[in-house]
Amino acid sequence: TTQRAMEMELNEVTRANADKEGEMNELKVEFRTQMEEEKNRYKQEMDELAVRSKEQLGDLKNEYRTQMEELKRSKEEDLERLRSMYEEHLDNTKQSASTAESELKEEIHVLLEENE
Repeated sequence: TTQRAMEMELNEVTRANADKEGEMNELKVEFRTQMEEEKNRYKQEMDELAVRSKEQLGDLKNEYRTQMEELKRSKEEDLERLRSMYEEHLDNTKQSASTAESELKEEIHVLLEENE
């Protein structure tokens, strides 16, 4: 009877141990599944982040190109405006010099006539 009670207790402990091992195996499977899901979720987030980063970089490059083109166009317009102002100044200087030369010739002519 004592041996029988011990065998029954041993069987019960063995059964309880098997149940606990089954629960542990289920927990391990559940944990691995959760870890795999987390890994996949993080990978997907990283992939999405990489795509967004590439898009943002492309947008920044396009914005930079646009700004550089606008700057170049602005500088060309400034250069053309300066060239025009220089040419106008040059024409005015030539006109002033021509007028001064004519006035001096006229004065010289008048002085020469007075000296005669």
